Amino acid sequence: MPADSGAGEEPVARPRTYSREVAIWICDHLARGRTLNWTCRTWSGPGVVRVREWLATREEFAHLVALAMAAGQTPVAYSHELGTAFCQRLARGEDMARIYETEGQPSLANVQWWLARHPEFAAMHRNATELLVGRLMDEVRTIADQATSETLQLSRTRIAARQWVAVKLAARPTLERGRETGESGWPAGVNVEVVEF
Repeated sequence: MPADSGAGEEPVARPRTYSREVAIWICDHLARGRTLNWTCRTWSGPGVVRVREWLATREEFAHLVALAMAAGQTPVAYSHELGTAFCQRLARGEDMARIYETEGQPSLANVQWWLARHPEFAAMHRNATELLVGRLMDEVRTIADQATSETLQLSRTRIAARQWVAVKLAARPTLERGRETGESGWPAGVNVEVVEF
């Protein structure tokens, strides 16, 4: 599909049947902050009515459109450099809310769209998440090793918080890779045991 067509350009011919390529073309425009009506007017393919039918009948398309529209509220164009910088900050354990609020950085919606749209970013994000989970588990070990009778309750709270975050982070990439998880949310075959001090 050609890149963005500007407002003054002639409509570009597009296929009339649904395909992932057409879906991505539509969603790329939505992620740039364009409306569905504007996007459908720039091509001679399916109009708004047909696209709305796809939204009602194609779960994958509805999911992509929702991600793209959310990203379009605060559009930040994906680049390899920006994606890499984001993943490096994630792997270092920086506060995600602070990253999302930083000028020029992607919002949560942008990151979710990038994950769906750019396989290279999804792979970098998985690696960064795995590094962060490893970092959190190292912190748990350190906190447990340094716990004393005076700091026991604080240590338990700090460990529980890190374990909760690690489970949440580990569960999402596991499902994306298609591996099944056990009842606890950890990958199948991994047993996590909480031991009282």
